[in-house]
Amino acid sequence: MLDNIRTYIARFFGDLGTLLIGGVALIPLAYGYIGDLRWLTAPSVKWGTLAIGFVLASYRIWRRAEVARTTDSVAVLVADAEQIEFHIRSVTEFFGWPLTFSNGERVMQPFVHRVLAQDASPGLFVLEQVRVRIEDHRDLVVRILTEHGVNNTGIMVSPDQLFAETVLFTWRDYIERLRTIARPPPSLFQDWTTQRYQR
Repeated sequence: MLDNIRTYIARFFGDLGTLLIGGVALIPLAYGYIGDLRWLTAPSVKWGTLAIGFVLASYRIWRRAEVARTTDSVAVLVADAEQIEFHIRSVTEFFGWPLTFSNGERVMQPFVHRVLAQDASPGLFVLEQVRVRIEDHRDLVVRILTEHGVNNTGIMVSPDQLFAETVLFTWRDYIERLRTIARPPPSLFQDWTTQRYQR
């Protein structure tokens, strides 16, 4: 709710800025007919300022569309990651956690490739399916973030990095990092620049 309010406020002031730019661009054009300042009455000043205002307003609208594309795409990734979290949580609650091999050894790294070779228990079989799901999710995240010019360093989580005792915490932290990317820029300045979303 609070994020939505901040988003709407940022959009309101962004649109207000666009209107102000258009208004400021019209000042020399209007003042040229009502005032007597010679440099303001020059056609190059009047029409040049109007053209600059039009370009800046157009750029603002384009940047807003680009940011919306990025945030919407990453929001889909967040929903996909939350589905994976649901599957992991289901395994931890249904099969007992951490899982154990047939010899009683606890599975401390549940998503490494060797688990099925050592023990084909139902819990480990389901974890193998979740591991494949995580790998597909990672490939999708890399493609989308690369397409939108977002640096994915420090964001991605590999299945081999997930440990039984901290898997849910690590995955929840990963989801929060994706949510941070999905949020629109918090200020009008960042919305106007290409610091965060480059294309």
